[in-house]
Amino acid sequence: MKNKKMIYLLALIAILSSCSNANNEENDFRAAPADGGKSLRITRYDGKKQVVRIPSKLFGMTVTEIGDNVFTEKDILKVTIPNSVTAIGNGVFRNCENLFDITIPNSVTEIGTDAFRGCENLTKIIIPNKITAIASETFRDCKKLVSVTIPLSVTSIGSDAFNGCTALTIILPNSITEIGENAFANTAFSDITIPASVTEIGDAAFAYSGLTNITIPNTVTSIGISSFFQCVKLESVTISNSVANIGSAAFRNCIALTNITIPSGVKSIGDFVFFNCTNLTSVTFEADIPANDIGSPYNPLFPGDLRSKYLAEGKGTYTRPNNDAYTWTKQ
Repeated sequence: MKNKKMIYLLALIAILSSCSNANNEENDFRAAPADGGKSLRITRYDGKKQVVRIPSKLFGMTVTEIGDNVFTEKDILKVTIPNSVTAIGNGVFRNCENLFDITIPNSVTEIGTDAFRGCENLTKIIIPNKITAIASETFRDCKKLVSVTIPLSVTSIGSDAFNGCTALTIILPNSITEIGENAFANTAFSDITIPASVTEIGDAAFAYSGLTNITIPNTVTSIGISSFFQCVKLESVTISNSVANIGSAAFRNCIALTNITIPSGVKSIGDFVFFNCTNLTSVTFEADIPANDIGSPYNPLFPGDLRSKYLAEGKGTYTRPNNDAYTWTKQ
C-alpha cells in the first residue's frame, strides 16, 4: 500500500513539474496574433536562459513568426527554432555576440534584414531551401562565420549581407542573379566563383576584400561603382565580352594588378577605374570607346598618359617599362 502511495505521489510531482516548466517557458515569451489571428508572432523574450528552445505553441496556438528584434543583444548561446516557424523578422538576433549555434528549419521562407548582424561567435549557417533572397545586412560583421550553405532557391544577395565576415569562405550557387552593394566587402577570402547566372554586380560588392583573382562571367553586363575598390591582393581580372559598362573606381587601388584586357563589348568606363593601380604595366584595348565615355580628362583613369594615348592611337596593347613610368607605348 505504501509503495502504491509513493508511486502515485512521484507521478503527481512529475506532472506538476512538467506543467510548471511549460508555464515557465510560456512566461519567457510575449506574443501577438499573426496571419489574421490564426497563429502567433513572438514579440518579446523575457527569459534568462542562454540555451533557448522556441516553442511551437504558446497558449494553445501555433507559433509561425519570430518578430523584429526579439533577441537583440541578448546573452544567448544556442537557439532551437521549431518547424512551425515560417518567418524570422528584422534584427531578431542582432548583436547576440555569444550566439554560436542555431538551426533554421526548412519551414522558414523569410529572414529579415540584419537578422544575425554582429553575431560574432556564429561559425556556420545553413540557409533553408525555401529562402529566395538573403536580405541586406543579414550576416554583417559575423566575424567568425566560416561556412554558409546557400540553396538553389536563393536568387539575390542583398546589400552588406556578408560585409565584415572576415573568416568567410563561400560557394555561390548557379541560381544567383544579383549581388548587392557591399555584399562581400571587407571579407578575407582570396577566391570566389561568380556563377554564370549573375547579371549584376553591385557597387562596392567586393571592396576591401582579400581576392587574388576574379573572372566576370559572360552574363554580367555592368560592373558597379567601386566593385573591387582597394582589393590590394587582386592580381588577375578577366572581364567577359558581355560587360558594357565599368563603373567609376571599380578597380581603384588594386595595387597588385599588372595587366588587364578591356574586351570589345565595353562601351563606357567611369572615372578613376584603374587609378592608383601602381603596378599596372600592360593594358589591351579590344573595344572602341568614345572620348566622352572613357572617364574624364580631369580625373585620372589609368596611371600615366594611357587615356590620351588610347584616344589618339586606338585599339591595341599598351605597355610601360615599369610602375614609375608615366609614358605608355602602343605595341
